[in-house]
Order: sequence, then C-alpha cells, then structure tokens
Amino acid sequence: MVEYILLVVSGFVAWIVSTVGGGGGALLLVPLVGFIAGAQAVAPVTTLATMVAGGGRAFVFWRD
Repeated sequence: MVEYILLVVSGFVAWIVSTVGGGGGALLLVPLVGFIAGAQAVAPVTTLATMVAGGGRAFVFWRD
C-alpha cells in the first residue's frame, strides 16, 4: 500500500515539474518506478503516466 501512495505522490510531483518546466517528468519517474515496482514496470507505468499527464495539461491550459 505504501508503494502505491509513493508512486502516486511521485507521479504528481513529476507532473508538476513537467508542466512547469516543459518536460522532464519521465526522467524523474523512470528511476522511482524502477526502484519501487521493478524494471519490468517502468515502460508501462511511464507510458500511462505520460498519457494521463498530456490530458491533464490539455485540460489545465485549455484557455491559453
């Protein structure tokens, strides 16, 4: 359970960094996911996070 909470929090922090800085969220997520969930989970989790973050950014910046 703690692992899931840590993944959600780190994903949110990576989303904030990526949104404000224009990228780099995956660079933060890859080592964290590898450490928490193992190497086999890095690609699916990073891909899913990138897809969700793209939709979130589109929603946040819709009026800009």
